[in-house]
Amino acid sequence: MTGAPAIVVHVPPPPSANLIWRRVPGKRGMIRSPEYKAWLEEAGWALNRQAPEMTIWGQFRAAVEVPRSRRDVDNWTKPLFDLLQKQHIIENDRLMTSYLVTEADRHDVMISLWPDDSPRPSVRNVAPRKRKATPAALNKLRARKMREGIVF
Repeated sequence: MTGAPAIVVHVPPPPSANLIWRRVPGKRGMIRSPEYKAWLEEAGWALNRQAPEMTIWGQFRAAVEVPRSRRDVDNWTKPLFDLLQKQHIIENDRLMTSYLVTEADRHDVMISLWPDDSPRPSVRNVAPRKRKATPAALNKLRARKMREGIVF
C-alpha cells in the first residue's frame, strides 16, 4: 500500500467472526448476537466522529492493524468491513481489491483505506466451466458420431 491513505480510522476490537451470529430456538435463520450489536453501535459512533461524510466509492485497498492475540488474523476482517459498509465509509466490501492484516501492540483496531483505480478482472473474462458428461449424454454423442461415420 503506497502513498498516504485516504481514510484512517480507529475502532474498538470487534467480537470474533465466529460469535457475531446466533440461532434463535424454534425459528429459522440467524440474528446478530447482543455482543455484535453493542460493538456495531459503539464502533459506528467512533467512525462517525472520525470520518463524517467520508466515503470511498468504487474499488479500494485496505490495511488493518489489530491487537496481538491468539485469534486468527482473518477472523477480524468480516465484522470490520461489514461495519465500514454499514456506516457508508465504503460503498461495498466486495469492491475491495486487496487487504493486509497485521498484528501490532495496540488496544484498538486501525483501518487505513486507499481508493484503487486499477482494473479489476470481470467474471465475464473467465472461461466457462465444462460440464461433466453424463452416461445419457455420452450415449447420444456416440449415436450421433456413429451416424456420421465417426468411430471413437
